[in-house]
Amino acid sequence: MFEAYQTVGVLEVVVFRMLRESAIFFILLAILGLGFIQSMYALDAADGKTGEGDDGDEPGGMGTLINSLLQALLGAADFGPTTERFGYPFGLIIYYAWNFLTTIVLVNVLIALFGSAYQEISDNAVDEYLAFFAGKTITMIRAPDQYVYPAPFNLIEVFLVIPWELVLSKEQYRKLNRVTMTIIFFIPLVCIALWESQVVHNRGGMLHEYFNEPITEDDDDPKIQNPDSDDAGGQISKVDFDTLVRVFPNTTVTESTVILREIDRMRKNLDDLEKQLSEK
Repeated sequence: MFEAYQTVGVLEVVVFRMLRESAIFFILLAILGLGFIQSMYALDAADGKTGEGDDGDEPGGMGTLINSLLQALLGAADFGPTTERFGYPFGLIIYYAWNFLTTIVLVNVLIALFGSAYQEISDNAVDEYLAFFAGKTITMIRAPDQYVYPAPFNLIEVFLVIPWELVLSKEQYRKLNRVTMTIIFFIPLVCIALWESQVVHNRGGMLHEYFNEPITEDDDDPKIQNPDSDDAGGQISKVDFDTLVRVFPNTTVTESTVILREIDRMRKNLDDLEKQLSEK
């Protein structure tokens, strides 16, 4: 419902991009997980018993092993059972390696991917939002059926309209959709019609004057450069625009260039003055 607003649309694009970038993280995590599960399960089964510690009363199995690795990934590593169960010190070394690779390396890779995705979207927020909105619009236009209920009205279609499709005939189902859409969209369509007729196309209407933004003035327009005065005795400037522009400082050059030009001009004036004095 709020995707039409740029702030919400951009945030949704950011979330989608983050989830897409995180695919690399989950692929690497799955590969590492399979390798560490295999190695630790082999150490657990080396004594002929799986899921038991040295004293024989340690419960668990493959599920306990996967749960232990997931807890370590989430920051709740338990090194006690690992030391007793998986053949000290080899199981402990492997468990240390798992914690280092996941919590320090892979998690920071995921954070970097999230940061790059957010930065990429925020730098092109307007373009990304327009592309996202255009995709949503095309999706609505190319709907799977002819009865399109945009969000949040699609909830009404799911719970109140679609169940009747199995009971009613095609003609009755069509009438049901027509009546439902008429009730839902009557007020929005009336507001849109009033807006387009009284604001957008009616140039002389009061609503148009209230909502319409002022027309942007063109700086190169001669009427803007040399405006006419409504007052018969009033005059904005006796000098035309081109003459005023000639005495404006040149902003296309640097300050040092202007100083050097002034020095050259003063030098030429001094040379001319010295030449005149010598002739006298």
